Amino acid sequence: MIPPEHLKIETGKPPNEGGQRVGVPDTIVIVTHIPTLTRVSIQMHRSQWKNKQTAIEMIEWALTSL
Repeated sequence: MIPPEHLKIETGKPPNEGGQRVGVPDTIVIVTHIPTLTRVSIQMHRSQWKNKQTAIEMIEWALTSL
């Protein structure tokens, strides 16, 4: 488990969507592991929470394979 103080979590909207998706909440999640500068950007799910969980799991996997 990565300590929360080692993670920087940012959120955003898909770029230049317009039209039907104007009211869509921020779903892009960018997680950076500060000590190693490992960065994951994900917008796989419609839920920000699921994207955050997936991004953290990907960072954990990347750090164990170093």
